[in-house]
Amino acid sequence: MRRTSSRVVGVATALLGAALLAATPLGATQGPPVPAGVQDGDLVELDGVVYQRKGDRLYTLDDPVFDDPVAPDETARGAITVTGSPLDARRRDKVLRAEAVDGAALSETGARTLADVLAEQGGLQVNSSRGLGAEVTMDGLDGRHVLILVDGRPVVGKVDSRVDVSRLPVSASSIERIEIVRGPMSALYGSDGIAGVVNIITKRPTARGRVELELGGQAIPHVGDVVSWTTAGLHTGGGAGPLALRLDVTGTAMPGFDRGGRATGKDVADGRSDLPDRRNAAANLDVVAVVQDDWSLRTTLTSTVAQSSASIAAAAPFRDATDTGETAAAVALTGVVAAAGLPRPVGLTADLRVDRYTHRFFKLPAGDAAAPPPFCDTAFAPACPAPPQTKTNAALDQARLELRSVFVFVDDPSSRTAWGRELSLSTGAVLARERAQRRDGEGTDTLPGGGERTTASVYAEALWRPLPALSLSPGARVDAFVVDGASDEGALALGPKLAARLDLPAGLALRASAGQGFRLPSFEERFLRFDHSELGYVVDGNAALRPERSTGARLEVVFAPDAAVAADNGVALPVPVDAGVELAGNALNDLITEAPAGTTDAGIPRFTYANAARAWTATLTTRAAVGPVDLNAVALRLEATWQYLLNAVDASACPADDPWLCSADAGARSLPLRPTHAVDLTAKATLPTTATTFFFRADLLGERPLVGDVAPPSAVLALGVRQPFPIGDDDGAELMVGVENLLDHTDPVFGPKPGRHVSVNLRVW
Repeated sequence: MRRTSSRVVGVATALLGAALLAATPLGATQGPPVPAGVQDGDLVELDGVVYQRKGDRLYTLDDPVFDDPVAPDETARGAITVTGSPLDARRRDKVLRAEAVDGAALSETGARTLADVLAEQGGLQVNSSRGLGAEVTMDGLDGRHVLILVDGRPVVGKVDSRVDVSRLPVSASSIERIEIVRGPMSALYGSDGIAGVVNIITKRPTARGRVELELGGQAIPHVGDVVSWTTAGLHTGGGAGPLALRLDVTGTAMPGFDRGGRATGKDVADGRSDLPDRRNAAANLDVVAVVQDDWSLRTTLTSTVAQSSASIAAAAPFRDATDTGETAAAVALTGVVAAAGLPRPVGLTADLRVDRYTHRFFKLPAGDAAAPPPFCDTAFAPACPAPPQTKTNAALDQARLELRSVFVFVDDPSSRTAWGRELSLSTGAVLARERAQRRDGEGTDTLPGGGERTTASVYAEALWRPLPALSLSPGARVDAFVVDGASDEGALALGPKLAARLDLPAGLALRASAGQGFRLPSFEERFLRFDHSELGYVVDGNAALRPERSTGARLEVVFAPDAAVAADNGVALPVPVDAGVELAGNALNDLITEAPAGTTDAGIPRFTYANAARAWTATLTTRAAVGPVDLNAVALRLEATWQYLLNAVDASACPADDPWLCSADAGARSLPLRPTHAVDLTAKATLPTTATTFFFRADLLGERPLVGDVAPPSAVLALGVRQPFPIGDDDGAELMVGVENLLDHTDPVFGPKPGRHVSVNLRVW
C-alpha cells in the first residue's frame, strides 16, 4: 500500500504540474452589463441565467474565476460546488432539484451534527445505528444507500457499511450550506448513492481578516436531573497577497441519559441509555493560493475525533464504547484554459485526497464500581475501574485522485443554433486505492484473505437545451475495482442516467429522471471473520459478492412562476410560490444480507453474506414554499412537505414466479422503521426593522412497522427566535433561542429523542 500510495501521489503531482504549465492566462469572462439598482453581491436573473454582481461586473455562479481571495469583497476563488450537476449550476430552472439547507436554517435548528440537520428534512429520518451512532434513511432506503460528501468528496469510514452522521460536526459558522439530491440520478458520484446524495459544502477562505466565536448549549430534563449539551467553536481566517486561509475548530460534549423504557414509563430509569454519551472534536485548516491568473490551489487539512458510549442493558456490568478518528489532507487545483472555437474557457480540476480513518469498539467493565463511567483513561476523564476490553480495532487508508473537466460548446439561450441553445459536457476520472485492517482484542486478523482494493472510474454528463423549454441531461459512469490484485465477476459496475425538464406555460414544468445506481461490497462483507462462538454464532465474509444494483425513476410536476416573466406578460404575482408533486420509485437487486452457512466443526451456527435480497420502495412527495410575503411590518415564509410512502417492501422471500409484487402471505415484508406518512412544516416571520426572525417547525411521523411490533407515531414541534446584533460596519453577533420538542413526545427505543429541551446558540464576529 505504501508503494501504491506513493505512485498515486506522484501521478497527481505530475498532473498538477502539467496543468500549471499548460494553463493559458485568461481574464474573467465578461458578463452582461450590470442593471440599474443591482448592488454588489446581489443575484440577478437575465434571460434565464442567474448572475451575481462582484465589483463592477456580473458573473455566472459556475464561473471558475467567480471568486478571488485577494479581492476586497472577501469572496473565495474557485467554482461554486453544486451537488446536482455542475452544468446546471447557473440556471434557475434546474433539471435536477437540489434541496439546500443554508446557514440561517442551521442556526435555527440548533444543529450540532449532520444527524441533527437531516432529522429536520422532509422525507428523511435519522435512526440509531448499532446503538452508538446514527444513520439516515432517505425515501425508504437506509444509510447503506445514502452517499455522504464533504465538498464533493465521499466521507471515508463506515461502521456496518453506514456513515455515522452523528460524528460529522456542523456549524453555521463553518458550513456554507448542505445540499440533498434524491435518487441515483447523477452519474458523478459512483457507489452508495442509490437513495441519494448529501453534500456538506464548507465555507471557503476569504481575504478579509475575521474571527468568529460560537457557544451553544442545550438543557435536557430527564429523570430527576437536567443534562447539558455544550458546543464551542473558533473560526478565523484572512488573506494577504495571493493567499487566503481559514481555520475552524469545534468541540461538542453531549452527555447521555436514561429517561426510562416502554415498560417503566419515561419518568423511571430502566438501566438502558436512551441516548449515548458523545464527545466530538474537529479541526480544519483551509488555504487557497492563486498560482496564476485563472488558477487557484486549495489545500485542506482535517482532523476529527468522535467518542461515544452507552449502557445497552439494565444492570449490565459494562458499557459499549467506540472511538473514531479521521485525518485527511486534500489538494485541489482549479482553473480554466482557452479553447479555440468554444464560447467559454474549459474548466479543469485535479483533486487529490489522502485519508486515514480509525475505529475501535470496546467494552468498559464496571470493575468494583457500581457502574462504569461514560469515558475513562482519556483527556478530561477519570481512570477506568477495570481495563477496557477491545473487541475491534479497524483502520482504513485511502488515496484518491479525481480529474474533472467542463466543456461548453453552445451557450446562447437567446438564439437558436444547429446544436440548440446550450450544450455542455462534464467528464471525469477517479483512481482510488484503499487498504483496510481489522483485528480483534487478541490481535487476530479478522479480515483474512483480503484488505486492499483499487477502484478506477470514468464518468460523463451532458446538458443539452435543444429548445427554450426543453432540457436534457444524459450521463453514465463506469466503476471497475480489483481486490488484492484479483478481479471477479462482480468487478464492474455501470451507472447510466437520463434527466429531462420541460417548461410549460403559467410557471408549470415537468421534471423526469431515471437511472441506475450501485453499492460496492465493503471489506467486512467480503472478508470478515467474526468469531462469537461464546455467544453462539460465527460470521464469515464472502469474497465473491457482487455489487448491489438499483433502478430508479422520478417524475415531478413543478409550479414555480417567475415574477419577471409574469410581469412581462402583464401579470403581477401576489406572492412567490415554489411547489411540486413528485412520484418516485426504486428497485434494488442483489442486496447483500446475512445468510445461514451451516455450522462450524464445533457445531456453532455459521453465517455469511450473500447477494440474496431484493427490495423496492415507492414514494409520493408533495412540497410547497410560499413567500416571503410582505405583510407591512412582517415578512412571512411558509414551507411544507408531505411524503407518503406508498410501499417499502423486502421482497427477498417472494417466489421466483412473482419476485417483486407478491403478497405478505407469499413472503413480502415491510422494511422496518419506515413511516407511511411524514410531514414537515416550517414557518418564519421576519421583522425587517430589527432583522428578528421567529420560526416554528413541526415534524410529524406516522407509525413505523417492525417485526412483531410497531413504533408509535410522533409529533415534534419547535419554536424560537434568531436575532442579529450589528456592531460597527463589519462586526456583529447573533443569538438564537429555541424550545425543541414542545410536546415532550418521546419513545425510549425508536425516538424521537430527546424530549422537551431548550437550545441557546451565540455567535460573535
